[in-house]
Amino acid sequence: MKTGIQEIYCDEAGYTSSNLLDKQQPYFAYASVATNNDEAKEFVKEIIKDYGI
Repeated sequence: MKTGIQEIYCDEAGYTSSNLLDKQQPYFAYASVATNNDEAKEFVKEIIKDYGI
């Protein structure tokens, strides 16, 4: 059985502070991923390589 702390990273797009019904910002997205530091580093490395970021 695995022990320890599971890291969960979250990010949002389209945030308008407390004005969640702002007609100028009709979309709000919130996403998360559960991963460890080594997996996250590898993922970022691949994205940079694949997309030239």
